[in-house]
Formats: sequence, C-alpha cells, structure tokens
Amino acid sequence: LARTSNQFPNVLVIDDRIPHPSLGSGYPRAAHFVNSIDELELNVSFYPLQFPHENWEASYGTLKSTIEIVMDEGREGLRSFLASRKKFYKYIIVSRAHNMAFFNEIIDSDPSLKAGTKIIYDAEALTAPREILQKQIRQELIPKIIQDEMVEKEIRQASVADLVIAVSNKEAAIYRKHGVKNILVLGHTIHVSAGPKNFQDREGLLFVGALRDEGSPNVDSLLWFIINVLPYIEESIPDIKLYVVGDKSAPSLTSIEKPNISFMGRLETLDDIYNDRRVFIAPTRFAAGIPHKVHEAAAVGIPCVATPLLAHQLDWQHEKELLAGVDPEDFANQCLRLYKDERLWGSIRNAGLTSVAKDCSVENFWRNLNFIFD
Repeated sequence: LARTSNQFPNVLVIDDRIPHPSLGSGYPRAAHFVNSIDELELNVSFYPLQFPHENWEASYGTLKSTIEIVMDEGREGLRSFLASRKKFYKYIIVSRAHNMAFFNEIIDSDPSLKAGTKIIYDAEALTAPREILQKQIRQELIPKIIQDEMVEKEIRQASVADLVIAVSNKEAAIYRKHGVKNILVLGHTIHVSAGPKNFQDREGLLFVGALRDEGSPNVDSLLWFIINVLPYIEESIPDIKLYVVGDKSAPSLTSIEKPNISFMGRLETLDDIYNDRRVFIAPTRFAAGIPHKVHEAAAVGIPCVATPLLAHQLDWQHEKELLAGVDPEDFANQCLRLYKDERLWGSIRNAGLTSVAKDCSVENFWRNLNFIFD
C-alpha cells in the first residue's frame, strides 16, 4: 500500500501481452483502453499472462511510464501474484475469454483472492461465433445445439464478473440474451481527419492486417481475395495494384509473387499509405468484435469494400458507409464500382467519416470508462 503516495484505488489489468497496436487482433483497442485508465485517478498494473517476457523499452513505448508492468510472471506466477497482493486491488480487469477461463480456475480454487475486489470481464470479442464461421468455411458441419453450447460456454466465463464490457451493441445483446445483465459497451476512440488527396490523386487497393498466423482471419481473407476476387478485377483493370501492410510470416503467403501485389511489411505509420490509396478492402470471412481497421481507414478518408459480416458488426449499410460484396464476383464488382466512380467514392467516404465520428466519439468513450470505476 506504500507503493504510491496518492490515495487512488489500484487496478490490475490482465491480458495476453503488451498490447502493441501493430499486432492487430484487438491490441490497438487494448493499448488505448489501458492507457486511458491510467489517465483516471487510479494506479494501474498490467499483467501479460500468455507472453510474459518482453523488451522493457518497447513495452514502455506502448504503455505509459506510470503503469506498472508485471513482467516475467505469466500463467505460472498469477496465483502467487494475486495472493501476494490480496485486497490490494479494488478492480481487476481480465481481457479475452481464454484469460478469463484461466482466472476463473484460480479464483475457484481460492475465492479469497477476489475478496473486496470488483471483477470486470473485458470480453474484447465474442469468439465462439468466429470459430463457428471458420468451421463452416472449412465445410465442417456443426449442429445448431453444438453452436449454442459453444456460445453458452464462452458466456459462462463471465459469471464471476461484477461487470462485463462488450465492444459493440450487437455483442452486448448476445450477452443479455443469455442472461448477463451487468454489461457495458466500450469501444475505442478515433480522431477523424481525412487525408488531403482527392480521388484522382490516388491509386490502388489497400489491405492492412497482421499476417503471422496460418488460418487467422487476416491470412484467410487475403488469400481468398488474391485467389478468388483479384482475377475478376484484373479482367477490367489488368495493372491494378494491391498494397498489403502487415507482417508476412504465414507460410501460405510466401509463394505469392505477382508484380501487381506489393507486400510492404509492418509500417510505423500508415498516414502516407492511407493518403495514396483509393480503395480499402476488408474481405474478412470470419471474425469477432469490431473491425478496428475499417474504422481506422474510414477515419482518414479511404472508403472500404467489406464482407457483409463486417458490415453487420459495424452496423453499417451497403451503399451508404461502405460497399459489401457477398461472393468473389460480387466483391470484385463492388471494388470496381468504388475504384471507377468518383461520385460514389465521395459519397461512401463522407458517410464513413460521419459514422466513425459518431461511433467512436471521445465523449461516449470517457463517459462509459468513468462508469466502470464508479
């Protein structure tokens, strides 16, 4: 209790790893979430559970220097860490379903570890629907009763929590349907600032996403686009360029060598690439949570062609905030429409900018963040 001279409450945040935004997978939101908590009158500790070893300089390049990082403990050390700080934390926030499952195991074995503490489950994303979609894409038949059990099992992880944080109203509705009433929606904030280049000054298609894990939503979507969609587009625009930003370590991508596909790797800033490209593509076939990269692209004025899945997650409408393509040929046609029609491009761009300003407003975020710690 003498670690700080202030009388602020202490909060522990448990997540997979240091949330470097360049990793994608919900980490941009996680970094913003943790750093925002630190701006309140709270003393914040961050516990990387799955990847406990990290470079200190890189870690404090992502998290604020006033945040305590509990390094080198991980899964093996969590029980003893909680025991050593029993009744120290007024709030414990656990992010992601698998981390909540592990936390539950520890609390079930020793309930005294949470005595006097408000437990908050930051769902980040409801992952069971994503797993179901992935299996269906692989032609795996899943009976409806099994699908319901998968969702129910994940939601049961929240039973110990005093409050559940969902990233969207749609996911919050699923929790409420399953009897979870103590739920709050908290997404992220994005500053809206359209790039200065106009339609005529831009060229090419842009894909952004981490491409590390084989079978991940990003790798699957990029392969699907290159193999099934791009040939249709090339029939109309043979020399069209596709720019890909993100780590390229998935084995299935190493053999792709086409002169009109440029793998640019991880970039420290995307300002120039966003300003130079004409159309953003998000061909995601299975995913959970909120597609942060679509919000980010729309916020800087590059309109998007996405799948109906992402449009549904965003609660955006086809031909208003974005264009949505159902199958490869339709997706290609939507890309061509947006790429060739300056008037349509401007309309989608303006509607996207307006929606991001509303959906990701700073005022809503801080109001809901403060509510968590009332």
